[in-house]
Amino acid sequence: MSARALLEHMRAEAERVRSNIPPGKFRVVLCDRFDEESTIVGHADTLQAAIDWADSLAGGEMQCVYVYNSEGQFVHQGKSKK
Repeated sequence: MSARALLEHMRAEAERVRSNIPPGKFRVVLCDRFDEESTIVGHADTLQAAIDWADSLAGGEMQCVYVYNSEGQFVHQGKSKK
């Protein structure tokens, strides 16, 4: 994959995971740094629940976990408690 194609793919993934979040919910997203793919894990009702969920999933070297609010804004990166 060319650098330009990779950049376009990453932009499309970022837009996909940050759009259409239900009002009042927080989206938890698992990102794979190896293949630049993102998986929407689910939605939490509160920010604290989303943070706890993201932190429980964090820990892999090639993965990161993000939380977005219902407006698609980044609000937290999961932190491993190990």
